[in-house]
Amino acid sequence: MNYGEKIRIFLVLLSSTIVLSLGIFSTIIISGLFLSPMGKDFSKETINTYNNFLKNDVSVLSDILQDQLIDEYERIEIKKLNFLNYNFGKIKIISSTYRTVEHSEGVIFTNEYIESPFEKNIGNLAIKVAVFIKEIFLNNKEVTCIDLPYIAFNEENIGSQFSCANKNIATLRVYASNDKDHNFIISTVIPIKNFDNNVLGFFQVLSDAHILEMKLGKVLISILSPILISIFLVSIFIYYLQFFLSNKANLNWLNAKNIAHNLKNKTNAIRYYTNKNIESLEDAKLLLSRIVKVLDNLDDFIASTLSEASQEHYGYNKKINNVTNLKDVFKVIEDLYVSDNFVVLGDTDYRVIGDKNKLIDAITAIIDNSIFWNSNKENVEVKLFKNNGYIEINILDNGPGLSEVDIDKIFNKGFSKSKGNGIGLFVAMNIIKAYDGDILPKNRVEGGLCMIVKLRIYNK
Repeated sequence: MNYGEKIRIFLVLLSSTIVLSLGIFSTIIISGLFLSPMGKDFSKETINTYNNFLKNDVSVLSDILQDQLIDEYERIEIKKLNFLNYNFGKIKIISSTYRTVEHSEGVIFTNEYIESPFEKNIGNLAIKVAVFIKEIFLNNKEVTCIDLPYIAFNEENIGSQFSCANKNIATLRVYASNDKDHNFIISTVIPIKNFDNNVLGFFQVLSDAHILEMKLGKVLISILSPILISIFLVSIFIYYLQFFLSNKANLNWLNAKNIAHNLKNKTNAIRYYTNKNIESLEDAKLLLSRIVKVLDNLDDFIASTLSEASQEHYGYNKKINNVTNLKDVFKVIEDLYVSDNFVVLGDTDYRVIGDKNKLIDAITAIIDNSIFWNSNKENVEVKLFKNNGYIEINILDNGPGLSEVDIDKIFNKGFSKSKGNGIGLFVAMNIIKAYDGDILPKNRVEGGLCMIVKLRIYNK
């Protein structure tokens, strides 16, 4: 993959991340505005909850506020209110006439809860985002019972809520907390009326926003989790697809280079024979027969390549048990390397397990590597030995040999010290392994490398 492709992939991923972030941010804003105290749903739900728990206490509160003042006996009655058993937070009873707090009970809850802080933190973030948006669009607007801006908390400065309650409208509002342990304060003011439906006073409940934050957090997690998981899975699939296609393209390119290299070996041999001086008819016949052999091998190579491509596409068993005479293999190899410093020593007349053209591909890949690294005019030697049930083909060069690190890597796909395609020895090893053979690299004491190709002898 070149740098241009990497940059394009990076830009696509960056754009996707930005779009995803905007989507998540929009979801937080929408859900925060819809569910938070700046909206109506949570306000109505909370006010209805408080009204439901207050219904048994309204008559007592009406009697207490009838004269707008609360004496000691009435304070004892307040402590018996059913509402106080539910611990919603700090409550205040306020006179409608004097706008003074006649009674205060309880405390505003802190943020120390057993519930998961992650859900609460997500909900808190949603409220902050919604508050930020509301502040921008409602800044400097008149505070009414409909507009619910976010303002700093001050227990003595919440007259707008009392004004709304005095109009027989229960209100809920969110405030910034002055206590570092609180992120938000929720104030709910409910009017207390007499039998004539006149407002006698106000019942205020102050608590922090943990219930709202938990609710918001759970909603957001339930909304965002499937989206994030889906995007994550899609991202993995896209990455895998890109990786698969990239590998496929690289493999096709390496295969093409390997095929081109094999073709070049054969065309070099033909060029060598056509450039030789012909002094007699016998010389011409000999050269022509050798060219025909190379062409026959070229035909076999093309047929074998097409067959392998077809088998790879439709599926095949790599364990192929063809039988080949090594003499036929080395006749072709000697013709291919006729122009190089190359010599075969030892008996080649053995029948081994393997396809002729595949064995030629594997052995020539190793010979090409040895010829490249051969550092002087001495020949690259190929020596054959029989060892138990195997023929060992030793391919010896006079090159620099291999380090202990590289000797374990030379059969890895893509590894090359000669700046080649890194496919030759990888393919050679796979071919030889498919025929129950092996290739062993070994540094020579006198310098250079010995590549030992082991092929199983066919004994039947």
